Amino acid sequence: MALLIGRAVSSRAQPALILSAGLLLTSLASFANPLDHELGRAEVRVFTAPFSLADAVASGQTVEGTALVGRLEQLGYRRVRGRRPSVEGEFFWGNERFWIFRRGHFRTARWQPALLLEVMVGSSGRLIAVKDERGRQVAAARAELEPLLIAETLRPGRAARLPVVFEQLPEVVWRTVVASEDARFFDHGGVDSRSLARAVLANARKRGVAQGGSTITQQLIKHRELTPRRTVGRKISEALRALALETEVDKSDILENYLNSVYYGHIEGVEIYGLGAAARAYFSKQASELTLAESALLAGLIQSPNRLSPVRNPQSALKRRHYVLDRLRELGWAEPADLEAIRARTTVRLRISKPTAMASAHLLAAIRFEGGDLVERKLERGRGLVVETHLDPWLQQIAAEQLQRAPSRAKNRNLEGAFVAGNVRSGEIVAYVGSTQTSRQGELDRARRALRQPGSTVKPLVVLEALERCGRNDPLTLATLVADEPLTIELASGPWSPRNSDLRSRGVVDVRRTLMESLNQPTVRLARHCGFQATADRFAELGLASSDPEQPAFVLGAVEVSPRQLLSVYARLAGVKRPKDPRALIAKVLAPDGAVEFDSRDRRSRLRRVPSTSLRFLIRDALEGAASSAGIGVNGAWGKTGTSSDRRDAWFAGGFGDFVAVVWLGTDDGHNGALTGALSGARNAAPIFGAWMDAASAQAGAASTGTDREAQRGLVRRTIDAETGLVLKQPRAGSRQEWFVKGSVPPKRRWWRPGATAPVIQ
Repeated sequence: MALLIGRAVSSRAQPALILSAGLLLTSLASFANPLDHELGRAEVRVFTAPFSLADAVASGQTVEGTALVGRLEQLGYRRVRGRRPSVEGEFFWGNERFWIFRRGHFRTARWQPALLLEVMVGSSGRLIAVKDERGRQVAAARAELEPLLIAETLRPGRAARLPVVFEQLPEVVWRTVVASEDARFFDHGGVDSRSLARAVLANARKRGVAQGGSTITQQLIKHRELTPRRTVGRKISEALRALALETEVDKSDILENYLNSVYYGHIEGVEIYGLGAAARAYFSKQASELTLAESALLAGLIQSPNRLSPVRNPQSALKRRHYVLDRLRELGWAEPADLEAIRARTTVRLRISKPTAMASAHLLAAIRFEGGDLVERKLERGRGLVVETHLDPWLQQIAAEQLQRAPSRAKNRNLEGAFVAGNVRSGEIVAYVGSTQTSRQGELDRARRALRQPGSTVKPLVVLEALERCGRNDPLTLATLVADEPLTIELASGPWSPRNSDLRSRGVVDVRRTLMESLNQPTVRLARHCGFQATADRFAELGLASSDPEQPAFVLGAVEVSPRQLLSVYARLAGVKRPKDPRALIAKVLAPDGAVEFDSRDRRSRLRRVPSTSLRFLIRDALEGAASSAGIGVNGAWGKTGTSSDRRDAWFAGGFGDFVAVVWLGTDDGHNGALTGALSGARNAAPIFGAWMDAASAQAGAASTGTDREAQRGLVRRTIDAETGLVLKQPRAGSRQEWFVKGSVPPKRRWWRPGATAPVIQ
């Protein structure tokens, strides 16, 4: 490489740069590689998880169930008809075949080449095999769609880039940038001796770094490789890397990368990087549609994007545009008449399209929190990193869209919320949304930090204690009868009289109905029967340690919990034999060169003190009815609504297969129900859960199938009289099937005891 650099310098008539040979040789090992396939040392990338076609085939998923077309369109693929895809980013969908020309992409900070994949489609749209263009089976590691790039920073408020292709840009567009920033770009070998000489003289006069003299190539190197500190050492490194880069990469590629990475200021707090995003933000058009006047204005911004902003300082922007036009005249790169016509315009004509942040501040805050000191140190030092998350891009998008619709559904634009979903088999977070507001730039991660009362979502824990231990009493069953009448409990603070939410009493109900209909009076009676201390201990055992037995309202949800905490609680009810705590949002943190600096597999652990499979099965079986009553249309989904006592918080928590998910809606300042629109878990939170789980169910797996069979070996099923709670020989009006732990079946109904009933918990 040293020889190549020498040739590049001499062939382009560069002077002998006064750089020591030792410094040159020791620096070459870390020089930039070809731009398309490498990350710079100062660059940040955040990716979702890739979608595994191999896993979809293995689990018998369908084209529709995997949302394969939607996933491809989300990645920017284009559907072609009547032919096999011929270029990267195209796909063809036929009756028996699904061709995908997968793009080359980064995976674990390494470049994965493009690959033409043939996905065989069987009956009912089921995916049955993944092959390459020669018909050979593709290894599972290669049979996947590329991860979605969701951020190029971990600081909030950067707009998504809209990449431009140099060959598709009119010359007038890129010539303005070259004229403004580096007129001899096509003549030098990475370092411009004339500009460098001027800079050296200026710096000598100022006795410091007052002027850079940087070429476009050097500026690109600085953006991708180096910290922004203005030091002599950095300038030397910049020059060396620029010389090396120009021996490996064409000028057009360097200019294209520069145009896609340069900073163009910010609009309403959202930073704009790249010519494509700037054209959209300032003029509401594509970069290829820019006029000479518009191109000159944007080219002028590069020197000082915020000081020269046409939004905040239009006259300064106009003056800088005139400078660019003058440079075009001096270089003979534009017609004088055209330049004069533009100079005659005394105003800057903008057509602003407000940019949106590439990733929400709330998600970036969650990633930074989980990354801890490692990530913060990298950011503080201006060093790059790659963050690979476990997020499923399609399910993440659906969660965000559903949550964003919540304020309009509730007719309250101040309504906030959070959604978090995880895989209990792997311990991974697959969807994470910390706000209903995508435009808000605050970093409050409500999924982790919104501590609110969860209402009736805690009632399954009361029932779980009753079924398994029930304090010093014998364990109860789902058929146990409980009085549903008003009650008053004397506390140190005074009498407490809990009531059902509809203020009605039903006389006597069983435990299953108590849970399904979320009845308060019988729930409190169950907890009192088993002991408030025993119930509080159960709450603490499952992750809700703030329960106070002296204040029994905790059994109705008078505790504070975050959505992410509640997710861990509900993970303990899932149908996986040994569930993991779904806390891993980050899969890996890597240096830009691919070195692994953090791997979440080292920290994932199974949940402790998980109830037996039989007891979890009983709770989920009852919660399937609760989910159905709340309007969840996914067969087999289970869950529970929650509404705080003053109706200021609405919840839904539940699961299906491998997945558990939690939805919370409320306000940041905790306004009461009258101001938040009288929220309810069933009306406000359940539809979000249902829509998301409907999309996720095809990928949720059949986690409970084998576990349920094992659980049922410890259970028996009997026909009971719902009114008396006694076992019947034959089904009859008013009877139903119920599961019981072996040895806990209630007595049979006898003809000679017509008025007999099972005991009623008072």
